Amino acid sequence: MNCLEFRRALLADPKAKSADLAEHRLACISCARFAEQTQAMERVLKDTLHVDVPEGLASRILLRQRLEARRQVFWRRGMWAFAATMMLSIGLAVFFPRSAPLSLEDSVLVHVEDEQRHMLAHDNVSMDAVNQGMQKYGARLVQTVGTVNFAMSCPMRKKRGFHMVLQGDHGPVTVLMMPGDFIAQRKTVADQRFRGVVMPTQNGSMAIVAENAQDLASMEQRLHSAIQFVS
Repeated sequence: MNCLEFRRALLADPKAKSADLAEHRLACISCARFAEQTQAMERVLKDTLHVDVPEGLASRILLRQRLEARRQVFWRRGMWAFAATMMLSIGLAVFFPRSAPLSLEDSVLVHVEDEQRHMLAHDNVSMDAVNQGMQKYGARLVQTVGTVNFAMSCPMRKKRGFHMVLQGDHGPVTVLMMPGDFIAQRKTVADQRFRGVVMPTQNGSMAIVAENAQDLASMEQRLHSAIQFVS
């Protein structure tokens, strides 16, 4: 998927979700920002149109007319935005054939932000089920790491990997296994909400991200003893 196809899909449906969209958003910082702006505009439109209907037929008719007028205004703005995006995409394709890819650290934070809903899961995944999913990516648990709230295969920056959410003492801790995404040494990541570490493994790298520093340190130590990687 290229930038033009990504933006066209989001303009058609700002809530669209697919593996191709997720992979491109992780790899392209300009499209990641465009997605945030598009979804913010969609929320504004939704809030604008969410109005309690007054009692009475005449009031309802007037309300519908006002809403339709607002919808047309947003539609015209959306069409202008689409035209501007098309021109921008063409210009970028001419002068910058490839968008600058996100760094590994940035892609980890974007992934966690995009998949925040998984931090609310409480699936209580068994150790056997976790190992069954992890073995495709060259890893397995040799001892328990506590409660696993979520565990599933997921598209990462280079190829498909494994996404887990573990229960820390103060909140959820996200673990991303990223096969094929090799790094030379341990790195730290942070933004206004999350902090984490990315560490090298035999077949790529692994990220641990949490909102609480104590949960991060505790889970890193626990995983160091519990996960075994095989090439």
